[in-house]
Amino acid sequence: MVEASSIPDLAAVDERLFTSAKRWFTAGLTSRYAAVGVGLLTIVSDLAPSVPFIVGLFAIAAEGCVIRSEMVKGRADRLLRIRELQDGFGWAPDATAVADILATVPEQFETAIVGERPNDFASRSAESPKRAFENLRESAWWTQQLALSMFKLMAAIVTFLLIGSLVFLTIATVSVVSNLSRVTVARVVTALISLISSAGLAKLTLAYYFLFEGSRNTVRRIQVWRDSDELVRSIGVLYDYQNVRTVGPLIPNTLYKFKRARALTACGRSRANLSSPAKWHSPRTVETSRPV
Repeated sequence: MVEASSIPDLAAVDERLFTSAKRWFTAGLTSRYAAVGVGLLTIVSDLAPSVPFIVGLFAIAAEGCVIRSEMVKGRADRLLRIRELQDGFGWAPDATAVADILATVPEQFETAIVGERPNDFASRSAESPKRAFENLRESAWWTQQLALSMFKLMAAIVTFLLIGSLVFLTIATVSVVSNLSRVTVARVVTALISLISSAGLAKLTLAYYFLFEGSRNTVRRIQVWRDSDELVRSIGVLYDYQNVRTVGPLIPNTLYKFKRARALTACGRSRANLSSPAKWHSPRTVETSRPV
């Protein structure tokens, strides 16, 4: 074990790792959409014979970016678990575990200091299973709210693509006279609908829903044991939530900042208002821990 002062700012390193993972994931999605977009152009116009190779390159780049994102996210999740145990129970980070993570990240990440950082959580309890429960409730509540927003957004996009494609197909079938044009329209609509599965939109929508459900179940469990001081029980609930979060998709920083700004305005920007267990389910009360 090592003292906290002898290792880098783990919170800053963790934040940069998650940001890097989100950037790689965004690059992967963009490459997938680009591949589909170029494929659509080949349907409606005559392009160079090299276009299929361009589509293939986009597809390969997309898979590479997604794999890289998962690798970076895995390291960030491991570091976040270490930080949660440290903040909740007061357990000093294991030097070997931290070194294993830092050995796989860029050197500049280790010196990532972002000025005066506030406490990760709003709990005022001493380091104990009770504080761990309060921290976990805060983190799970945030994840629940943000995952629900992302699920609604993704579901709206998928619904729009499905309904919009079918409406476009119906109108085009009635108005277009040429059989060749009808075939082209049918191909375009088929490509748009296939975008839902090929770009992983349907899978991503379900993933956000499962993340929302898992986080909500964690909040419900903690409501039952919120005053408990049992070490084994608190570790068990934390472990289950960490598993849900690890397999869940990433949440955009933009959504978090938007939700956080509105919530802090609603509660008067007072961290003291966030520590009362009775306020966790109030729509005007939020937590200040950063989601992943």
